Amino acid sequence: MSNNIIVDVTKKSMIVAKNEFTKYLRGKKLIMCAGIVVLIFAMIAVLPYVFGDGLPKEPAELTSWFVMFAYLLVILTATLFGSTTIVSEYDERTALITFTKPIRKISIFLGKFVAAIVVGVVFILTYYIATVALCQAVTGTIPSEIFTSLGLALLYVFATTGVAMMISSAMKKSSSATIMTFITLLLLMTVLSHALSMSVETWWMLDQAAEMIILILNGSGSMSAVTAAGVMVAWGIATSVVSYVLFKRRNF
Repeated sequence: MSNNIIVDVTKKSMIVAKNEFTKYLRGKKLIMCAGIVVLIFAMIAVLPYVFGDGLPKEPAELTSWFVMFAYLLVILTATLFGSTTIVSEYDERTALITFTKPIRKISIFLGKFVAAIVVGVVFILTYYIATVALCQAVTGTIPSEIFTSLGLALLYVFATTGVAMMISSAMKKSSSATIMTFITLLLLMTVLSHALSMSVETWWMLDQAAEMIILILNGSGSMSAVTAAGVMVAWGIATSVVSYVLFKRRNF
């Protein structure tokens, strides 16, 4: 790919990404996701004081309370913003307009992929920043492991977005893609991992790596943070490639 083509793909990918951000802002998904994040954080932070003695005073334990829901928030953002981003072009017939313009499919794909990841990253970063701030206020210190957990959570955003877009590229309806993505990431991955564990090692499964987002705070887990990060990157790359191939071959 020549430099001119790379520049053109990059430029038009950013245009597509900007258009996706505009769609997010005009739609209800962004508000709904933000509301859920705020509600989850508020419930964890407030209810212990309402019905008990308050939040734990030990930094690792306190951050674990919040981080145990971080992976669910990643799945939520991947479902809301990644699962429909490709299939909606066909389901809503917008591809009839988009694909007639002088723009490569790689630009469309990259733009949508970047937009979905950026939204997920922003939500997760915001959640972790709030967690760190609260931990500092309550305990007076911050466990260093929280930053490793954050890094893994951001890589999980990349991996789950890849899975979501792969499903989106294969489905015909946005609603079906949304449901299938949520079920796959929340349930089917775990079931498959459990079934495989009876006969083979399952450290390479995405759900196994995702567990380290929480377990790293307690110094436990079946793998190192580096291994978990590698698994997530591999899943993200593999599913993204499959997603693009499916998208490229798809016609009206």
